[in-house]
Amino acid sequence: MDKDRHITGPENAQEAVLALPTKKGTGKSSKSSCIAPESKLHRKRSKVTVLKGLLPGEDSVRVAAEHALKHFGSSADEPIQLIDLGNVVSQIQLWQKHLPNVRPHYAVKCCPNKQIIKQLRDGGCGFDCATMQEISTVLELGVSPADIVYSHPCKPRSHIAFAKSQGISLMSFDNDVELRKVAAVYPEAQLLLRVVCEDSSAQCPMSLKFGAKRDNWSALLDIIQELQLNLAGVSFHVGSGCKDPETFEPALQDAREVFRMASERGMKDLRVLDIGGGYPGDRAGYEAIAPVIAEKLARLFPECEFPELMRIAEPGRFFAANSGHLLTKVYAKAKLPATDGSGEQVCRYYLNDGLYGSFNCIIYDHVSVCPEPMRRVDSPEVPCALFGPTCDGWGPNVLDICVQGA
Repeated sequence: MDKDRHITGPENAQEAVLALPTKKGTGKSSKSSCIAPESKLHRKRSKVTVLKGLLPGEDSVRVAAEHALKHFGSSADEPIQLIDLGNVVSQIQLWQKHLPNVRPHYAVKCCPNKQIIKQLRDGGCGFDCATMQEISTVLELGVSPADIVYSHPCKPRSHIAFAKSQGISLMSFDNDVELRKVAAVYPEAQLLLRVVCEDSSAQCPMSLKFGAKRDNWSALLDIIQELQLNLAGVSFHVGSGCKDPETFEPALQDAREVFRMASERGMKDLRVLDIGGGYPGDRAGYEAIAPVIAEKLARLFPECEFPELMRIAEPGRFFAANSGHLLTKVYAKAKLPATDGSGEQVCRYYLNDGLYGSFNCIIYDHVSVCPEPMRRVDSPEVPCALFGPTCDGWGPNVLDICVQGA
């Protein structure tokens, strides 16, 4: 049975939130529109447009883009982001299928789209917030403080105080300076010791920036006891875009060692294990690593030995990567002779979004972007380059491709 597919769009863009039946980045404030489907006519409903009645094999994203253009008008000069909320729902179900004992806390920094946040909230997920702004965003959307983990290990004092004022107690640390700040501002906080882990195979490694090394664990536990703080558990992050599930083995072993050290010191039983993020957004990639992670969790932190342990994770791209589609506009072009002396012409296309907006994923996440023209023409392909809207001459263009009808 086909599921409804809800599609919305970047915070520096206008948004179209659409829901479609299916067969199987960041910036300025945005306008929003949500679209819900009954025959292919659209009606507004609670900021979501639901599209129904799609034909077998019909491109639902293209249909959503066409509806967005009708909604905003083809003359709109802002980029439009389409968010597939149906994919978010499918990802929740996929997560629960393979890691049912691990509650996902969505990494808000990945894509702070309000429709995604509300869909995940309604799906029973918690939230991983790295900043005071992210905390404010999810609280304004009705998320309970108990469902938030303040995951940044290094926080300004004022932000710690803000978390306290909002009743958010679970937060990470990885150094003694942070412990002393917490002791001064929020001694009741429930702390997660973030341990460093091997993440060289990840798409975006994080171990150079965060995580306490093994040599420091004992001293940090001593300081916690000295300051009479509350150690709630352990967290780690194997790096964003993890491709090797075996990196979870030493990370979980390290977490188990911290649990042992805390027990030997007579500290209260640790009750939280945060296995971080790094889960791929595509189904095949996730299904390749999730069962391996589940086996390691069951072996190293068995339910019989840790019956009260709360197991959480911080997936971001898992929910957002394949839920977003960007509708951009070519607002200018220039034809130039090729520099290779072939006598051919090449084209420069100028888009209303670029590397400083939604395409920053090319630089930071090494994403391969595959543009598809809304208007198909039967003509030879011509080499071209796509550029963003700024006057900055630094670095690469958005991408070099061949397109038809240049």
